[in-house]
Amino acid sequence: MPRWAAVGSVLVVSGLLLSACSSSAGSAADRAGGSSSSGGAVVSPSAARAVVRRTMATNNTANAELNGRLLATYEAGSAFALDDASYRGDRAARFRPPNSPFTVDISAVAVARRASWPARFLAVGTQRSLLPKAPAGPSCDALLYFERQSAGGRWRLFLEPTVNASASPRPATGAGGFAAP
Repeated sequence: MPRWAAVGSVLVVSGLLLSACSSSAGSAADRAGGSSSSGGAVVSPSAARAVVRRTMATNNTANAELNGRLLATYEAGSAFALDDASYRGDRAARFRPPNSPFTVDISAVAVARRASWPARFLAVGTQRSLLPKAPAGPSCDALLYFERQSAGGRWRLFLEPTVNASASPRPATGAGGFAAP
C-alpha cells in the first residue's frame, strides 16, 4: 500500500508541475468520424483536426470549473490522471486558477488509416491563449494522442505531453495526409 501512495503522490506533484504547459483537451459532444472523402478510413485527417478544435471549448470549461466529471468525459489514461490530480489539488487548496482559455493551433496531424474501429490519431500544435490581452507566458507545443473505440464511442485524449514551442517532432504523413505506415 505505501508504494501506491507514493505513486499517487508522484502523479499529484507531476500534475501540478506540468500544469503550466499542460491542460486537458477533448470533447464530450464529439462524434466526428470518417467521410466518403477519407478513402474508406473511419476518420480522416480533416475530421481529426475538427475533433481537436471542438474539444478545446469543453476543455476550457472543465479547466475553469475544475470539473473532474466533465474531464472524465473526454480524457483517459495519464492525461486524465494528471489533470484530475491537478483539479483535486486546486480544489483541496481552495485555489481557483485564473481563467486562461486557450486553443491549440494544429501544425500537423497523423491519422492511422483504418477501415474499422478502434481509430487513433496524433495532433501536434502550439498552445495559444484566447484572451484578447493575454500576458506573455511560456509557449508550448502539445502532442495530443486521441483514440476512439467504436463509431458510437467518444474520442478520448490519452496522452498530452508538452514541449518547448517548435521543439515537437512532426509526424510523417503520406497520401491524403494519413500517417505513414
